[in-house]
Amino acid sequence: MQKHKLKMAPSSTAFLDRKILGRKILLFISLSQIFLSTITAAVSHVYLDAHCYDCHDATEKKGGLDLTALKPGFADAENFALWLKVHDRVAAGEMPPKKKARPPAAENAAFLGTLAKSLTDAEAGKSAGGGRSTVRRMNRVEYENALRDLLALPLLRVKEMLPEDGQQFGFDKVAGALDISHIQMTKYLQAADAALQQAVVPAAARPETKTWREPAMQQDSAQAAILQKCCVPLKGRELASGLTSFIAGNPVEDVGNSYRAPSFSGVAESCAMLTGVIGAHQPEGLQIDRFRPTVPGWYRVRFSIW
Repeated sequence: MQKHKLKMAPSSTAFLDRKILGRKILLFISLSQIFLSTITAAVSHVYLDAHCYDCHDATEKKGGLDLTALKPGFADAENFALWLKVHDRVAAGEMPPKKKARPPAAENAAFLGTLAKSLTDAEAGKSAGGGRSTVRRMNRVEYENALRDLLALPLLRVKEMLPEDGQQFGFDKVAGALDISHIQMTKYLQAADAALQQAVVPAAARPETKTWREPAMQQDSAQAAILQKCCVPLKGRELASGLTSFIAGNPVEDVGNSYRAPSFSGVAESCAMLTGVIGAHQPEGLQIDRFRPTVPGWYRVRFSIW
């Protein structure tokens, strides 16, 4: 029988060695956590049985807390949070309650020291395996949106007052790229001052509420819309008198630039839009151009369309 030997390149062998070593480390960490959890559970059980189970067992369950249901491990996030709560309450002196006998100082210290180390090690192991997000500052857009929401200023613009945000991997929300300096803080404060100046009402009293109502045909843009053949003037539901047309240009000498243009000299109440849009900055559209409020702010606008 012919034997074959498998030859491996040095780089492949090194890769396998690192892979095996990584598995051993993870196994060691897991076993260590299990060992620490076991020790913690034993120490904690003695302390809790002596000072806590009278009020927080499955029968009494004061405050809705059953400490006998606590699991020894910390892999479960809810169980970890409960152990952390127990540690913090005991460390703050809130538990056991003051009317109960206080545990000896040495016993308290042993319980808190063992539990704190186990919680810290479990948190460190979790961070080493899955990582942890780094706390970062807000970028320019987020800061502007935060001021808008906080001060009820949806049209606030302060983004341009702040320095450009750094980027990593094409994103401006990565903590490593969002450094902060005294210049950054100065600009943030200046932007906040500008936002507050807009948020503060200069008038001592609320302006008087007024209702402005005007037909569409009285807008300055209505005549332009008629000239552009985008709307027709109406009186009631009929065509308003005074609408005529004429030949613009010189059809004899320059027929290419000659056309029939409408003209309106009558009185109309409304108009029928044939084409175009209703909005600002549109030469062929109908705009509310005669509404000029004297006090800046938000206004409710209503259209009557049939």
